[in-house]
Parts: sequence; structure tokens; C-alpha cells
Amino acid sequence: MCIYLGSCFKYECTLEKAIYGNPDSNIAREISNEKQQKIIKVIEEGKAVENIRVMTDTIVDITEQINLLALNEITEAARDGEM
Repeated sequence: MCIYLGSCFKYECTLEKAIYGNPDSNIAREISNEKQQKIIKVIEEGKAVENIRVMTDTIVDITEQINLLALNEITEAARDGEM
């Protein structure tokens, strides 16, 4: 905190800022760091969601192929009179 000391006021404030930094600047820096951490977390979570989507699509594709194979087997069995 800057204290008015007559002609030394400007010097005292400058010295204080040099030693302790500008409080407003520190607060802004803290907020910026917090926001950057949140953004990184959201990006990482987004990557996890994308990986889940890819795995889900793969499972759906495999399931569709299995269903087609099963239908094919049923059709062939019916054709051969095994049903």
C-alpha cells in the first residue's frame, strides 16, 4: 500500500511495486493462471470424450458386422432346411 510521504510518495510507491509487485497485476495473473488451468482441463476432458466416441463407433461397427453375419447364417440355414 502506498503511503503519502510528501515528495517521496512516488518513490515509495515505485519501490513497493518493485518489491511486492502491483497487487492488481498479481490478481490478474492469478485469475489468468486459474483460467488457463481450467481450459487445459476442459481440453483434456474433450480428448477423453472424443476417445470414448471413437470406441463407441467401433463397437457399433463390430455389432453391425456380427448382426449381418448372424443374419447370413440364419438365411443359409433356412435355405438348407435346417431351421
